[in-house]
Amino acid sequence: MKIVIAGAGISGLLCSILLGFHEVEIYERRSAEQLQGSGLAIWHNAVAALRRVGLENLVLEDSIELNGTALYRHDGRLLKRVILSGYSPVVVGVHRDELIDRLVSASDADISWGKKLLGPQPVHWFWLGMNL
Repeated sequence: MKIVIAGAGISGLLCSILLGFHEVEIYERRSAEQLQGSGLAIWHNAVAALRRVGLENLVLEDSIELNGTALYRHDGRLLKRVILSGYSPVVVGVHRDELIDRLVSASDADISWGKKLLGPQPVHWFWLGMNL
């Protein structure tokens, strides 16, 4: 089966890896360089889901365990401090650029950078395993 994915972000790339036993194409409207970002937190429920599908090591390579975080107002005043220790699995931080690079390397999909997917004809949509 041929599968087309719109977007080569974290979700699109993870889907392409999980669907790798099919012929997968990804269309990403941005160039690979434009996918850059900053650090992001992967919360305990996402870590557990990655573990269930066997991608925990790939995604969490070079991650750091987060013990806490804080939310600040635009003027720098502290709004809330959040303690993250005690979660199992842990909450981790990863750099988005490094994560995207690892996912691109692990994906067997044919990725078309700088191309917008307008929709093949006929379109047959699936959502959460249900035919729509």
